[in-house]
Amino acid sequence: MTARDPAEESPEASDAEDLRQEVERLGRILRAARGDKYSLESLAARSGVSAGLLSQIERGIGNPSFQTLLRITAALNLPISELFGGGQRERTQQSYIVRSDERRRLTWPKERLTWEILTPPGTREFTVMRGLIPARFYQSEFSRPEYYRGMYCDHLLEGHVIVQIEERVFEVNPGDAYTVRSGQLQWLRNDEDVPAVMLTVLSPGAW
Repeated sequence: MTARDPAEESPEASDAEDLRQEVERLGRILRAARGDKYSLESLAARSGVSAGLLSQIERGIGNPSFQTLLRITAALNLPISELFGGGQRERTQQSYIVRSDERRRLTWPKERLTWEILTPPGTREFTVMRGLIPARFYQSEFSRPEYYRGMYCDHLLEGHVIVQIEERVFEVNPGDAYTVRSGQLQWLRNDEDVPAVMLTVLSPGAW
């Protein structure tokens, strides 16, 4: 049997490897933030996340959800922006250009939702993000007002999504946009078999 050429690796295998590396990166950040300040047991008590799951995440073998990561960062008093990775984080806040390969990027591993930050760090007036909404995605926790307070505009570039804003449900098609205040958007879902791509502008800036 001949060895498999890495160039022939399937997209599914490549995605799984990218996800594994992202979980490992998040685990290193959270372990460093915990340091000697908290034991796993005390952090578990503060965050409501079990010590066993915390240990898995820190070792890069868990599959943490968005909600779990938010609970941990809140318990550690760690800004959510610290979870975004990318070369741009090492540059000065006076940068004007964010190169495509230097975007700060975060994937919520369990949901496979990915955001890329298109604006430089420290842009307080607004933040522009490119979001990849996975196929068959549904999650209501992303718009809770305790996570972000302000206004945002979502512009759908590719795919189709369904959103509920207060009591109304809308189908959103490529080229459509909607603007809401944090806390108004109750849920967003992608019923399609392909990902959707969203451009989001937040004001004030979040990251």
